[in-house]
Amino acid sequence: MKIEKRKRKQAQLVRELDTLRETVNALRADIGARAVTPPSEESLERTWEQCIDTLDDAGCILDMSGTIIACNRAMRERFGRNNDNPVGQNYRLVFYGSDAVDSEPPWGTVLSGALVAQAETFLPAMKGWFSVSCYALHNPQGQRWGVISIVRDITEPEQREELLRKFSQGSLAAGGVMFFRELVLSLAETLDVSCAYIAELTQDHGATIKTLAVCTHGEIADNFEFPLANTPCAEVLKRHRGTVVTGAGPQLAHVAALERLHLDSYVGLPLLDSMSRAVGIMVVMNQGPIMNPQLVETTLRLVAVRVASELERKQAEDTLQESEERYRTLAENTYDLICKTTLRGEYSYLSPNYRDVLGDDPSELLGTNLFDHIHPEDRVAVRDKFENARIRMTSVSVVHRYHPRHRDWRWFENDDCQWFESTGRLVQVAG
Repeated sequence: MKIEKRKRKQAQLVRELDTLRETVNALRADIGARAVTPPSEESLERTWEQCIDTLDDAGCILDMSGTIIACNRAMRERFGRNNDNPVGQNYRLVFYGSDAVDSEPPWGTVLSGALVAQAETFLPAMKGWFSVSCYALHNPQGQRWGVISIVRDITEPEQREELLRKFSQGSLAAGGVMFFRELVLSLAETLDVSCAYIAELTQDHGATIKTLAVCTHGEIADNFEFPLANTPCAEVLKRHRGTVVTGAGPQLAHVAALERLHLDSYVGLPLLDSMSRAVGIMVVMNQGPIMNPQLVETTLRLVAVRVASELERKQAEDTLQESEERYRTLAENTYDLICKTTLRGEYSYLSPNYRDVLGDDPSELLGTNLFDHIHPEDRVAVRDKFENARIRMTSVSVVHRYHPRHRDWRWFENDDCQWFESTGRLVQVAG
């Protein structure tokens, strides 16, 4: 009895072990089946979409036809045309505005078989420079099913680099009138605006401004002058800081040269001289909205110091020229002999009456040295007083003998004054 009972228990145990073995095998088979079942493309798409949604840069996923099947919020805000969702559109239309692209874009490189493509490229649809990184997407079986890309805006550093490049070479490096003209052309092109101009304050207590260079629609236009009152420029010069205005058309309506352009958006920056006084203004305007006014203002600030320096130099030269013209008019209508010399004493100007009073041709004396015509016994004393006056930056009066080329020695009282640039640098002596 005991032996039969033991056999029945053994048989029952074998059946339980077999059942357990079958269950384990079934579980193993189920686990194995689950492990090799690939995720669907919809599942992969959702996973990657969740990843790019965490990015601040624009991100999107393309299928193998180049159609955007997913994108993050930054992508929709930056590249959505007319507020449309880029999803469902071909990447060429979204980024380039056309199916025709001159060179192979990074997206096309990966779609053609590359694993990775990275490039800094200009995207015409957005009118800016972008850093583009594209990576191939594969399923667990190694089959390629799409492309993920990250697009970062690098327009600002590219614009800065381009402007600095132009500053360091060509006509922008030369200064003068051509500097202002080339700069407004470069600003209009680089910032993609309808109009750019540089203007200076006139001498009527700053009531009006006069342009030095104007670019409209990519070409140099005629200069113009207009009153500051009730214009955005007045606010810029009053605050001594940049100003951005949208809907500025009515404020520019009284400026005939600007009214016909139907301008709407305005960004202006004051030009300050070495004493922090406003001497002019730099302005860009557009017929439509300016896409990134903060970037435009930053770009203007990049060149403002150089522009203000050039403007200050121009105004100093204008002032010197006006002063010389008045001086020349005075010199040519007086009986006294008037001359100008360099700091070494070389004649740079002699009044016409040198011929009548001394019998010397002024043109023959140009470049000769004043001290060579002074009596040897007086020369040292005159030179010392001349040098002391230069060091002390004062005028001096001295009596000495002077020898005309064709006459005997004659006594003269010489009153010398210093001739300074607007910057304070002594350049000549007049007497």
